[in-house]
Amino acid sequence: MKEAEPQADVDSKDSEGRTPLSCVAYYGHAEAVKLLVKEAGADIESKDKIWGRTPLSLAAKHGHLDVVKFLVHEAGADIESKGKSGRTTLSWAALSGRSDVVKFLVKEARADVDSKDEYEWRPLSRAAYNGHLKAVKFWRTRPAPTSSRRLTQDGCR
Repeated sequence: MKEAEPQADVDSKDSEGRTPLSCVAYYGHAEAVKLLVKEAGADIESKDKIWGRTPLSLAAKHGHLDVVKFLVHEAGADIESKGKSGRTTLSWAALSGRSDVVKFLVKEARADVDSKDEYEWRPLSRAAYNGHLKAVKFWRTRPAPTSSRRLTQDGCR
């Protein structure tokens, strides 16, 4: 009788709660992401311990558009999932100035541009605060959502 091959836990976590999928999404290794999701059944909604970021938010924050598109279109990842700070995938992309990811999330994935984090900041505010001109210019060409047509008193939210 043949002994079964040992199987690695595809959703094992390191000390910071990152899974193998989180790590390959962070670094933009698209083929490894596809393999872990399609063949190994990795959990696409796992969150790390520090910020509560998913593989999708990690890929978005680091500008890996091909990984973002795969996780959204093929794997069905939740684009509105919020981490511990209340930031969505769009917020992470905006605060990091990933304008191509921002455009995809808004135009194709229909991300909520009006979502607020724990400090009541919207993705546009995060992009502007961090000086990401391309991401800010993208919003300039779009009509503002009704609830954000007026700036708050301090103009930052």
